[in-house]
Amino acid sequence: MAAKGKKRSGLSEAEKRSVLAGMALLRGVSSAEVARLARACEWHDYARGAVIIGQGSPARDVMFVVKGRVRIVIFATNGRDVSFRDLEPGANFGDLALIDGEMRSASTVARTQTTVAQLPRAEFWRLLRSEPAAVDNLLGQLVRLIRGLTERVLDFSTLGVPSRVQGELVRMAREQGWNGQRGRFAIHPVPRNNEIASRISTNREAVARTIAAMTRARLIKRQRGGTVILNDVAKLAQMVEDARDL
Repeated sequence: MAAKGKKRSGLSEAEKRSVLAGMALLRGVSSAEVARLARACEWHDYARGAVIIGQGSPARDVMFVVKGRVRIVIFATNGRDVSFRDLEPGANFGDLALIDGEMRSASTVARTQTTVAQLPRAEFWRLLRSEPAAVDNLLGQLVRLIRGLTERVLDFSTLGVPSRVQGELVRMAREQGWNGQRGRFAIHPVPRNNEIASRISTNREAVARTIAAMTRARLIKRQRGGTVILNDVAKLAQMVEDARDL
């Protein structure tokens, strides 16, 4: 029986091969191997809000985001949840537990209608042992993850709430394609205030006050439809760096 909010995807075989070739983990992997992986994967659609991976569950697959958006989140015993990051099409998740053999350390929840390709553990290891490009891609992902978590620890230890909010907006801009140049950049969709608060270990009211202050200072501009314009991302990034140096 399918899990709640889950059903088999209706993608054709050609569509499966095409979308899998665009996955970050599979860049540089041979077309023959991608075709084989497309056949090895299970393809599923998940409704918004469906749990794709449950924290503490056994690790059986690595997942590729084909369509939609997912969120990595940890649920604490006191009922609070801590959001780590949102993943867009082309990303993969679930690989950490496959590498160390432990239970899943976090949950993954569909933020929109989402399509996921699930590659079994044995196929994942076969890929890594036969395709050097996949190993290079995975190592790059792990290094970026460690750097990002190190930056978050530094921020929690050294920055006040306003700077942490600013830093989170800059991180979202980077994730959505900001290239480091000066000028305006639109972030869409922007998480709700309580979601940002979960990411930076504060409360919704503190985030709301900071967002209002940034709007008054014309650092950002909020638009309808869940978009925020950062009027000068480079300036905002420099403000966060200056705060870290204090």
